[in-house]
Formats: sequence, C-alpha cells, structure tokens
Amino acid sequence: MNNKNSISVICPFHNNEDTIVRAAKSIFDQTLSPNEVIFVNDNSLDRSLEKLTEFLHKNKKQFVIQIISINHSGPGHARNVAIQRSSSNWISFLDADDYWMPEKISNIDKVIRKNEYVNFIAHDEFTQNNKKEIINSKLSQYFDNKAKIPTQIYKRNFLSTSSCTVSKLLVEKYLFDPFLGSCQDYELWLALSSKMKLVFIQKPLCFYDNSLKTSITNSNQTKRLKNLLIVLFRYSKYVSFPLFCFIVSKHLLVFIISFLKK
Repeated sequence: MNNKNSISVICPFHNNEDTIVRAAKSIFDQTLSPNEVIFVNDNSLDRSLEKLTEFLHKNKKQFVIQIISINHSGPGHARNVAIQRSSSNWISFLDADDYWMPEKISNIDKVIRKNEYVNFIAHDEFTQNNKKEIINSKLSQYFDNKAKIPTQIYKRNFLSTSSCTVSKLLVEKYLFDPFLGSCQDYELWLALSSKMKLVFIQKPLCFYDNSLKTSITNSNQTKRLKNLLIVLFRYSKYVSFPLFCFIVSKHLLVFIISFLKK
C-alpha cells in the first residue's frame, strides 16, 4: 500500500472489555493490512485496556500501533485526538463493539486506486438486533449517486461510523463536535457533505452489533432528541422549509410515541 492509499484505523473504546479484542482481531485478520492502528482508551474503568494490551503482545503485525489514553470525553473527542495524531492519508473508523469482515480494507484500497477524486467511502453492513437476528442492512439502497449528497444525508443518515473511510485532508478540517452528546457522526457527515465525493460499496464489510449498544432511557432519549434537533437546525439550509418542517415533525412524533409506550 503506497502513501496515496495509506490507511489509519481509529478505534476508541470505553468500558468495552467484552468486545475490544474482537474488534482488534478483525483489524489484524485483514487480507490487506492498514498502515497504522490507533486505539484510544477513553478512561475505561474495566479490563478493556488490559485485554487489548494482552492481545497486542501475543499478536505482532508489521504496522504501527498506538494506544492513546485520555480523560473520559466521549467518542467524538477520542476520534478527533486520533485523527490529529494519524500519519496516513485515509481514516477508517471502527467502534469497539463492532468488527470488520476480513476483506474490508482490501475493498477500500481498490476503490481508492480506481477513483482519483473520491474522498469518502462507505459500504453495507450486517446488523445484529436485540433479538440476536442478523440482517444485511443494505445501507447503499438509500444512496443515489445522481442526487445531492447533503440533502440525502439530511433526510436519512445512512452512513454508519464503522463503515466509513474518509480522506484525512477532508475530515481534519471539520472533526467531530465533542459538545454533542449524541449525533456526533451525523453532524460530521453533514458538515462534510457539500465537499463529499462518495463511493458506496454494495457489500456488507462490517458487523454492527446493535444488541450491545446502550439501552436508551427516557432521559437519554430526550438528550438525543435535543442533539438531533440542534443538528437539523444547523444544517437546515440543505433542504426546503416544508421538508425541514416535515423531518422535524417526524422525529418529534417518533419521540412522543416512544415516550408514551414507556
């Protein structure tokens, strides 16, 4: 892999002792290795760091590995720190409770080689829900390469963080908003969207384990709605006013129905 195609993998973790080794192993099992892997320990209080360190000592690879420890600041800030420390031209994100298929980076490399102007790459993923059912989410079905990207992402966030690879030149100009407790990825994709040259790989190259995501309490759900509304207002220029009103109303209705069910 030459400098043009160089890839840094960024994997933040916070109390992920049950999954961090699985995530790390999926990086080590790639048919084409990355140039660099940066793990960011976001003040884990469990055995996450210990388990990761044990795995790395037992499994040596010919690429650079960094472990950065920070105070608990959230995944957005953790990713920002790693982006700024990275030495590659491309950044691939992996959440500690997700993992990749072995041919993930190989497919990314092929896209970079074939597309001179691409600066953002995404792909489909397998999802395991709370019922332990595994489905192909087929996120690519929501992307129309002939339509305006900002409007498409505004209407529906079809970009999953662990399935995204982005040019460092693009992402380092914006970074994640650490002041948003949630919706940080959605906000960043919208910030990048007007300059985004997106290629979508129609293959599931990631396993998104939704069964392990933190359950949403009423309090968390309220905070998430607040952050979502902040993002929707911030980028309302990407849609017409009637469509903006419709999208906001839809999210408010979903929140009310969910709240009443509890």
